[in-house]
Amino acid sequence: MELKISIREYLSDKSFRKILADILFDLQKDVAGTTRDRLFRLYVQLGLHHDSYKKLSSWRWDIVAQGILELAQMEVNHAFQYIAKYINDKRGIVRKQAELAVVHLKQDGIDYLLNHTQYNISEWQQLKLIEVLETIPNYKAPKFKTWLISENKDVVLFSLRLIKYYNQNDAAESIIELVKHKDDDIKIAAIGCIRDFHFVQAVGALQAIFPQCGNIVKVHLLDAIGELGTVVELPFLEQVAATETMFSIANRANRAITTIQPDAILPTKDILEDMEIGPSLGTENQDSEIPDTKTQGLPTEQPGVKNLEATSDEIEIEEIEIYDLVEVVAQNPTGTSSKIVEEEEIAATEPLEIQEVEAELEASLN
Repeated sequence: MELKISIREYLSDKSFRKILADILFDLQKDVAGTTRDRLFRLYVQLGLHHDSYKKLSSWRWDIVAQGILELAQMEVNHAFQYIAKYINDKRGIVRKQAELAVVHLKQDGIDYLLNHTQYNISEWQQLKLIEVLETIPNYKAPKFKTWLISENKDVVLFSLRLIKYYNQNDAAESIIELVKHKDDDIKIAAIGCIRDFHFVQAVGALQAIFPQCGNIVKVHLLDAIGELGTVVELPFLEQVAATETMFSIANRANRAITTIQPDAILPTKDILEDMEIGPSLGTENQDSEIPDTKTQGLPTEQPGVKNLEATSDEIEIEEIEIYDLVEVVAQNPTGTSSKIVEEEEIAATEPLEIQEVEAELEASLN
């Protein structure tokens, strides 16, 4: 209590007030819970919020934006009505700071913003607003489908993103209708909701608007049809793949086809069409002939050497010749070697008929 009295004695000094306010602004970033709430009350009890109010009346846009930021940071809730009128300020920085402050100071601040804003809400600003909503304790999101009929297209776009972010899947008809919107960003956001919420009833509408869409939207449409479609959509996708001149769109159509029916399209680039694939190793093929590794690579016939692939008749003739030669040697143990040479020459000649060989052998013996 005595500290408050001592501080109040110096509050008339403008420099002291500024230094004290800066200290409180820095402290509120590092504290939480009851300590943070007590700090906010002290800021109001010392009357420092009046300095922030005065900044709202400045002709300089940066001073006005600074005053709005201070009141929002210190959670001066009764400043909502003073800040709310700046959400349609012609100065962009002031307007954006007011939007963030309005959403931060009241639970239904986002409702007020979506109902009253007349200006564009950039994508970056939309992300910042979602971050502010995340900081609100026990926040209960409203039904954002209410603002899908807004005349401000940025409000419609932001509502679609909020519907997707908070998983509100109870606006199927309105979302499907928005795929016909003339703004491509709204179309893409609506298609994103259709895919995430798996609205299969939207496939017909997606096909109907395809010819009137730009290339970027067509890509999103084909991806959605690929996830939600069935074999019924294959003729449409095949026609798109065959008629589209832009590679990226035709490729998305083919990808959608393979998503619905895997292996419906096989690889064709650099594939050798005439190549025959033989039997794999380790498989048995009764019709194929296994080469003889012992004779492979040898000539089929050499001079002075019998053909290795002899017929059955030639084998019988050779056995007869050997038998007769042994018999002759046995009958004439002292015979000359010329007869043996003659018998060897006969064996080396080309195979003859069995009768001719016997006749020659009998002539040589006599």
